Amino acid sequence: MQGRLTEKSPLDLLAEIRRRQAAGVLRLQHGQAIRQLFVDGGIILRFAASNVPEESITLIFRGRGGVSDEQLRHAAAAKQPSELLGTTLRRLGYLPSGTIADLTREHMLSSMRIILGMRDGSFEFQQGALPFREQLDTGLNITEVLLDWSRTCDDFEWMRQRLGSAESRVEMATRPPEGYQQISLKPVEGFTMSRVDGQATVHEICIVSPMGEDETVRALCGLLLAGIIQVPDAPAEMSMPGAARPPAPPASVSPARIPGNGGAPPPAASSTYAKRPASGATHAAHKPPPRPKLRPAPPPRRPTPTADAELESDMLQRFEQMRQQDLYQVLGVASAAPSDEIRRAYYSMAKRFHPDKFMRDDLKQKAEKVFGHITEAYSTLSTVPTRTKYDEDLSMRRPKGADKSMDSHEMARQNFKHGKEQFDKGRPGEAVSFFQNACDQDPAKADYFYWLAKAQTRNPRWKKDAEENFLRAIQIDPSNGSYYADLGALYARGGVQTKARDMFAKALQWDPGNIVAEEGLAALAGGRKGLLGMLKAN
Repeated sequence: MQGRLTEKSPLDLLAEIRRRQAAGVLRLQHGQAIRQLFVDGGIILRFAASNVPEESITLIFRGRGGVSDEQLRHAAAAKQPSELLGTTLRRLGYLPSGTIADLTREHMLSSMRIILGMRDGSFEFQQGALPFREQLDTGLNITEVLLDWSRTCDDFEWMRQRLGSAESRVEMATRPPEGYQQISLKPVEGFTMSRVDGQATVHEICIVSPMGEDETVRALCGLLLAGIIQVPDAPAEMSMPGAARPPAPPASVSPARIPGNGGAPPPAASSTYAKRPASGATHAAHKPPPRPKLRPAPPPRRPTPTADAELESDMLQRFEQMRQQDLYQVLGVASAAPSDEIRRAYYSMAKRFHPDKFMRDDLKQKAEKVFGHITEAYSTLSTVPTRTKYDEDLSMRRPKGADKSMDSHEMARQNFKHGKEQFDKGRPGEAVSFFQNACDQDPAKADYFYWLAKAQTRNPRWKKDAEENFLRAIQIDPSNGSYYADLGALYARGGVQTKARDMFAKALQWDPGNIVAEEGLAALAGGRKGLLGMLKAN
């Protein structure tokens, strides 16, 4: 494996080595500066080396370890072939093993910050057993290194692009890195992991995260780079974000020897790979390479910082009621609701009552408690064991003979009300989830299916679903002319003129003055297309 860093970033190189579970030496060169990483089994970084004096581990042994210049000269003279300098210092009694391990890790972390910032130069991975394997009793987990890098990256545009489409579903990796369960996660990373169920999208996880969109994007990107989660639609590789190029090596650097490696020469280039010509060789050394063209990032989906009086009233009402509600009532679903309905309800409710929508401190504090209650409800009801246990406890607390159907009808009415509010505000996408919940909770109401279909007509991808729900509304109430007229409008917009004409005619049978049907038939008869604008506004 070899090439240019403009073609494959250090992040993707490490991720590929981790996936391969390969051992060997990763060599990166920019100008005369040569940096090397010694990788054990694709999992652990054992050692880092550089021929840049300012990056030498010797400086750390001297400064942080307190080793004198005389002791360093003595160690260099006493160092045996293929022996690391740290091993020699330990053998001579100048530094204890624990200190050497800590300083070696510190040096590797410092080296990784420089290496992961490289955007130009060549790379080569020479697979094989490490030359100092028996001496390397310390190391950094590659998964932790990649995760740690993401925690300091502030290029949120790049991270959004790295995740792909905001509508991509997030899954647990089919082959996560070994030992990832022992890695210490930040709170935002732990929360993000708890929402990865193979169904939630990048956008949905960002919506419900109490840590904000940018921090959640950072966590998702870090978990993706670390190989803990996967996003099927994300690009396999991508150029590095706009980080500063590592400092140019001084003129005294010799490319032939690496001080941090105890003076050992760099491993010879493997003959397995053919050398590629250096791309961009005509650029001056001080001139940065052109930044690769990346596909536009989706616009940030930040919550609206204002909340209207109706939303505030609804949130305050929920705040007052949440102690009296069971978890099904919190999400507005029936106790027999399937898991997909619970999931839809959760994301709809969490989006509606996200604390960032409330600017006043007193409202924000109450919204945070409502939001937390909604999240608790989903965490309990979204998995079979916890839901079963909760149902058992709930049945013991619920009075005998309680009328569950009344709860279901009331929740359907509330969901329908919220759906209409969203639809009237020009948010059909958000209205769909509420209307769908209403239909699931009370499938005998034709109006619920009709309004669900009307909301779905605003998205071409839901055209088939809209047709089915219009037909369901007609099946429940075959005497409502508006149902036929709007279904006819859907057919007309799709160019299915025969069906459109039939629906318009039926609409006029039940409602002789229906304007949509009259104008629709007139447009079809005259071959005019002006109907489409009117249908969209309907």
